[in-house]
Amino acid sequence: IDCKLGEWGDWSPCSTGCGEGTSRRTRSILHPPANGGRECEDREQTRSCRSETGCTSQRKKDKISALRETAMLLPRKWSTKRKPKTYDVRSNLKTYKEKINKDEYCVVFRVEKASSACLESKDTWDLLKGNEVCVSCESKAVREKLGGRCSGHGVYDMQTRFKTVVTPTCHGRWQRVRMEESCPCKNGPMFIFV
Repeated sequence: IDCKLGEWGDWSPCSTGCGEGTSRRTRSILHPPANGGRECEDREQTRSCRSETGCTSQRKKDKISALRETAMLLPRKWSTKRKPKTYDVRSNLKTYKEKINKDEYCVVFRVEKASSACLESKDTWDLLKGNEVCVSCESKAVREKLGGRCSGHGVYDMQTRFKTVVTPTCHGRWQRVRMEESCPCKNGPMFIFV
């Protein structure tokens, strides 16, 4: 009889109050292996997480390094996350482990000012004064020299600049509202960092 495992539990809170930490989840054994049955697969997963709830010194660091950066953006259609997840036959193999991307996160901004050119393309219509927009920091845009973050991810309580790559005359200022592990916006990220 093969081992039978339960569903994955919820992810634990981030191990740190400020910056990058780890989060874990587990699943229980419903039925242990017997009579030469297949052994149990992984019962615990870990992933990187970010938390900024306890970041007082981080805010100072953000202001120094990120205040002068301009976020370069691409529309959501360029996101690697937009590809539909298909069944992977390798998931049946005992040695297969699903790759969890550890360095991605999402930033929610409130647009404070945007040029009229942002209204000229449907890809940039969301960049309207007062709107909250989700921007995904995907692994290809993470910069190690910036401490494992995307260039232009903003500063708390201060306006920073943005510019879109597809419509270069679409630019403006925004303020970072929060950072989360995954984008809370209804349709996922509206833009991705370059």
